[in-house]
Amino acid sequence: MNREILITIYICVLIIFFILSFFFSSSDMVYGSVDIIHLESELNKNKKKSVRYAYKLTKEYDKTISTILLLNDTVNAGLDSISTLVGVNLAYIILINPSNAISENWGLIASLICLVFKIIFGEITAKSIGKIFNFKLSIIYSKLINALNYGCLPITFLVSNFGKLITYPITHNVTDVEISEDDLHEMVDDIKTQGSVDEEKANLLHDTITYTQTEAYEIMTPRVDIYAIDIDDDINNILLDPNLFKYSRVPVYQGTIDNIIGFIKTRALMVAKINNVNINIREILHEPLRFPRSIEINDILKAFKKEKQHFALVMDEYGGVEGILTLEDILEEIVGEIWDEKDDPDTIYTKRNDGTYIVDGKLNLEDFCELFDLNYDEIDTDYVTIGGFCVELLDDKFAKINDVIKFKNLEMKVLSVDKNNSIDKLLIKVNKTNED
Repeated sequence: MNREILITIYICVLIIFFILSFFFSSSDMVYGSVDIIHLESELNKNKKKSVRYAYKLTKEYDKTISTILLLNDTVNAGLDSISTLVGVNLAYIILINPSNAISENWGLIASLICLVFKIIFGEITAKSIGKIFNFKLSIIYSKLINALNYGCLPITFLVSNFGKLITYPITHNVTDVEISEDDLHEMVDDIKTQGSVDEEKANLLHDTITYTQTEAYEIMTPRVDIYAIDIDDDINNILLDPNLFKYSRVPVYQGTIDNIIGFIKTRALMVAKINNVNINIREILHEPLRFPRSIEINDILKAFKKEKQHFALVMDEYGGVEGILTLEDILEEIVGEIWDEKDDPDTIYTKRNDGTYIVDGKLNLEDFCELFDLNYDEIDTDYVTIGGFCVELLDDKFAKINDVIKFKNLEMKVLSVDKNNSIDKLLIKVNKTNED
């Protein structure tokens, strides 16, 4: 066979190998970058084999990448060999009986030219396209890659297990790396930057990550703010209280608020009131769940689900009631404020014309810091409201009207206190700092 025909055959083989190199390099990027959740969602809507294979290949990425790398390396070796043969044969055609050294140099030059094309076409271009169109290509490629997976199984099995055997002395004591909360937040920021989720969904993901570390005392309704009824009170007087039906569940105590014996669902009282039926509170009393103040709300949520309850008492270290916690409180921590009839958005804080603020003492301390540009992490306190924090700044003495508390660049004046001597309203004046 003359050299012209050989070169033609070699060039045809080179073109085929370039196409295979593009295919395997792009496959590497496709199954390494495609969103498996997106594929799972598509699988729920579309039961085609190609979608099922794409999901399987992505889920079992370690097996998939073993096949792809094995075949891609084989193709690359073929490219190098065939391109060298093309160069050598070209030398004999053009130069006529060149020396072995010259023909080898031509082979080397042809191999280097092939390498450049391989990098441009088989790596950079292939991986860029694989990254951009990863979802579509994962489905298009899936049947062929799945078949190759099975075809190469004996070889990949031997190679991968031999690799594990070689690296065992180094890796056998290595444990899985724990992903920190900061790592998770960075991942969310990355997918938001990539456009996979919008800002609202990203914020929800951030809140979901953070809430697992939140403890009960941070989001509970403090004891002084609990609306409760005495079991010994006359039922008719209880039904006349306009505040009763602002809540779906109300704790019931006997003697003192520390002795909460259960809670009632106000819906039952409403039905009795509408139908003018006598009702015994003890008969509709429910036993509440009780949790220590330091329990994480993720565990409370699990308990709510298991016990099918939405109400719990938060206890202090002495066994007294420190506050109450509802399912709504937890959901608000995750997804933001849930408005209901008893919530008045205008009573939390009001900015006055002179630049001062009227602030509710029940305003969450973290929200207060955000409002006045303070660093919440620098504040060392167990209180969760600005009113409670001000009491701490007063050396844990009961606040009195006109008491003035200074903190950072803020001057806080007590405008009113409630019947429990808790701070009800504060006048906040923001003083200019040196930087201003």
